[in-house]
Amino acid sequence: MSPAIPKAHAVAPTAVSIKPSVVPLAAAGAAVTFQVNATNVVSTSGIDISVSLGATAQSILNPATVTLGTAIPSPFTTSSCINLVGTGCDSNDGPGVVHVAYASLTGGSAAGNFTLFSIGYTAVAGPGTSVFFKGTTGNPETVTINNGLNSLFDTSGFNETGIPLQPATYGSVAQPDFSVSTGAVSPASILATNSGTSTITVSSLAGFSGAVALTSNPSLGLSCPAIP
Repeated sequence: MSPAIPKAHAVAPTAVSIKPSVVPLAAAGAAVTFQVNATNVVSTSGIDISVSLGATAQSILNPATVTLGTAIPSPFTTSSCINLVGTGCDSNDGPGVVHVAYASLTGGSAAGNFTLFSIGYTAVAGPGTSVFFKGTTGNPETVTINNGLNSLFDTSGFNETGIPLQPATYGSVAQPDFSVSTGAVSPASILATNSGTSTITVSSLAGFSGAVALTSNPSLGLSCPAIP
C-alpha cells in the first residue's frame, strides 16, 4: 500500500492591496467602493495609510466615506481625512486623498488576511483613474518603508517594512504617450538655396516622461540639418 501523499495549498504572498483591483466605469452619481486589504501579514496592531487618485482625478472619482475594518480590536483613530477634511489631516493630504490611521487601544492585533478599511467614492465622470497608495512625492508608493506614508505597525509599534503595496484601476486609464506637432514654415515661400524654419513641438500625454528621438526625412530637392 502506497503512503498517502500530503495535501499542499498555496499561500498568498504578503501584500497590502486595494480591491477590487479593477472596477469598471460607473454611471455618474453611483457609489463605488474599494477595500484596503492586508494579505498574509504578521500580527498588526495599527496602520497609517494614504490612498490617492492623483492631482486631477477627483473630477473622475470623489472619495466620500471611510469605514474601518473590524479585525484589529478597539481601534483608536488618529487620522480620518478625506479631501483635506476631517481629523488628523497633514501637509501630505489634499483633494482626492484618503488618509486613515488607527491603533488598537487594548494592544490587540490581527494577522493573516483581513480588511483594514473601506473607502466609499462617488462616480463623477470618465474615462478612469488609478487608485494608489500615495508616496511622499505624490507619486505611488509601491512598498512600505520607514518615513513613507504607508505603514503597518506590529505589536511592538515598529513599522513592518518591505510589504508590497498594490494599486487598483477604476475605468480605463490612459497609457503614457506623446504627440508631435509642427508649426508653419517661415517664410511661407522659399527660393532655391534659401532656408526656412518650422517649430516642432513634442508634448507629453498621460504623464509620459521618456526620451523622444526625431529624425529628418525631407522631400526630394530639400535638405534638413540634424534635429537636436
